[in-house]
Amino acid sequence: MACRRFIRKTIQSDLLSPALVLRHIMPHSAKLVTFDVVDFFTSIPPEEAQKIVIQFLVDSDIPTDIVNDIAKLLQICLKQNYFLFNGIFYQQECGLAM
Repeated sequence: MACRRFIRKTIQSDLLSPALVLRHIMPHSAKLVTFDVVDFFTSIPPEEAQKIVIQFLVDSDIPTDIVNDIAKLLQICLKQNYFLFNGIFYQQECGLAM
């Protein structure tokens, strides 16, 4: 409930930095790690991404019917691999754009 109150208050303020927002919603024991873009994949393999997500859901004891539904939705999303650059739509032929 306190989180909802904070989020409502935060949305109304343009002055809060992301660091301040994170300080309020993350537990004090949490660690946040970030990397430069050069450290990330420039192209994410969709099949591998789907396997990782499904395995995570299975490991999290999510009911099988829900895992199956999410897998179908994820497959649809991963196939809709379009992006907009300089006003032109492109379809990435290999992997997924970040």
